[in-house]
Amino acid sequence: MYIARGQFWVAYSSSHLIKTKEYAVMKLVLLVVFLLCRFVAFSQDTTCGIIWDEPILLSDTIHNAHLPEIVCVGDDTVHITWLSLARFGTSDLRLPYCRSVDGGTTLQRPTELLPDSIAFPGYANAPKIAAWHSNVYVFFQGSTASDTPIRMVKSTTGGSTWQNPVDISADTTGPPPFTPTVLGDTIALSYVRRGVISPRILRSTNAGLTWESIGTNLAVTYWFALTQQTSLASLHLVQRGSAGVGETEYRRSHDLGDTWMQTETISTKDSHSSLEMAIAAEDTLLVAAWRDGKYGCLGPLGCSIITRRGITRSDSTFWEPERTATETPRGYAPSASLKRERLAIGWVDERSFFTSHAGLRVSSHGDTTWCPAVDVTPTTDYAVVSVDVALSTKAIHVVWTQNVAPSPSTFRNFYRRGRFITTGVDERVEYPFTALLGQNYPNPFNASTRIPFRATGEGKVSLKIYDVLGREVAVLVEEKRDVGEHATLWNAEGLPNGVYHYRLISGSRVETRKAILLK
Repeated sequence: MYIARGQFWVAYSSSHLIKTKEYAVMKLVLLVVFLLCRFVAFSQDTTCGIIWDEPILLSDTIHNAHLPEIVCVGDDTVHITWLSLARFGTSDLRLPYCRSVDGGTTLQRPTELLPDSIAFPGYANAPKIAAWHSNVYVFFQGSTASDTPIRMVKSTTGGSTWQNPVDISADTTGPPPFTPTVLGDTIALSYVRRGVISPRILRSTNAGLTWESIGTNLAVTYWFALTQQTSLASLHLVQRGSAGVGETEYRRSHDLGDTWMQTETISTKDSHSSLEMAIAAEDTLLVAAWRDGKYGCLGPLGCSIITRRGITRSDSTFWEPERTATETPRGYAPSASLKRERLAIGWVDERSFFTSHAGLRVSSHGDTTWCPAVDVTPTTDYAVVSVDVALSTKAIHVVWTQNVAPSPSTFRNFYRRGRFITTGVDERVEYPFTALLGQNYPNPFNASTRIPFRATGEGKVSLKIYDVLGREVAVLVEEKRDVGEHATLWNAEGLPNGVYHYRLISGSRVETRKAILLK
């Protein structure tokens, strides 16, 4: 290479030279083309590290379709079912089902789980789906008539083949079942028993071979989930309380519904009702969601969707503050899915009296770090009436019902997949923990109480007790603690009754809460 007349030259081949300016222009053009291609490829379908595929029509064009339900097993298998009705009546007996075995890249053609040779009165009402490894369960009511048993169709081959439907509750009346949940061979779902106002639980501990009816003193409607912590299996539920305006209540059972721990009100007690709840759980992490009007409503139904994250322990649950999933208070009918601490919340996003979309929001760490809300439906005028979500470590899967032009009474079901650009626990972006001090339990307490807290991992953690005059009366923690959730026991034996304050210092975070000693 050499310099001539103030210009820099570089050898291109044995017989060609290209000026540096021309070379720079070529590089700039190539860079612009590359960025433009990336912009075209990702600008319309990428939000917060999610690449959205085009929506896929699930249902046929003959029958009205409603209430799609979706679950994931691992990263590759997706199971979907929905309610199918004749366009101008309810004479259709079908129970449609379809699946994907390649993580949602392709969907297999829908099949019918109720063959013509099996006669049921009415249609398959409000189907619900649950799955655990190769076992897949679809629950439904045979018709909308009273005293109709809940029926189950089961596959032990991951949806490849299906057994004949069986009745699992001979004494059912009222509405169809809510939120079935499965953990290993244990299955639980709610139902209304004939002659009993409050719903009960149908439970199987042998993968659906036999069923028993359990549960008393439960709310009128509730939603629940199962988790396994070491050798302890817990059944969690959220329900709308019956007192006052009806706040969100949480209950937990260590014996799968035979007995329940003390009820906790987890929504702010105010003049606004909690409605349409959802719950998702995995290991020690628990997230509840519900519709609430405390931050305003922008439509007949659309209000804020509130979430609250809980960390479960063997004898208590530590609840973090409420968070709002909706950026605009116009959501209803939430659904929730949790996978490896990534949370997805879906809801019907009410835009006007006649128009609604499918809203979605994803958090990368429980519900502590929200991505922007996403409208997963095409940007046209229509009415979405239900949304359901399911997570794998590689993608988020969404199904919804919307009306289809030209008839406002014609409804179809759709599926859409959002692929995570970074997948898996080791690859995803980790967000730092912030210190958070939980409420002591029980409170008021007699002699001893448990105080949960979270440490940032930034140096020493200090947790001290003070009386109402600000005098230090106990030092519970004064040492370095690993990042994450902890708890300590405060024995107040010998101290007088009254109000005490306990203060947590971890890193740059300082928090104080109140405890009441009442002997």
